[in-house]
Order: sequence, then structure tokens, then C-alpha cells
Amino acid sequence: MMMTSPGSLPTRYASTPLTTIAYDSERLAYEAVDRLISIIKAGELVPPPRHETIERNVLIRRSTGSPRSRTSTSR
Repeated sequence: MMMTSPGSLPTRYASTPLTTIAYDSERLAYEAVDRLISIIKAGELVPPPRHETIERNVLIRRSTGSPRSRTSTSR
């Protein structure tokens, strides 16, 4: 499983469609820039940690599934 946008190169061109964590990259960028501006304005060298939750979805594709069952002839 990888964390990337659903239409990115690794997920689009992989021989087996990869299970992906889809997230709002625009919101993620906005929050990162907002945090950076806050740090610059405050003049803090090491700001206190902050927890943000960005909504995400798991897109299950063919790279995720149950293992194939073994038969006595497949060993």
C-alpha cells in the first residue's frame, strides 16, 4: 500500500493496480503552509508539536487481497 494521490504516476502505470490512500493534497499543502507562516511570525526555532487530521480514503485495488489457497499439487 502507498500513500499518494489516486491518479499519480506510480498508481496509474503499475502492472498491478496499487491500493492507495487518497487524501486531499490541496488541504495538506494549505495546512503545511499555514503552519510554516505561523512559525515564521512567532519567531520560534522549535515550535510545539501540533496534530492535524486530514480526511483520507483507502482505494482498495488488485494489489490487496486474500492469499491464494494452496492445493496439494501447487507445492
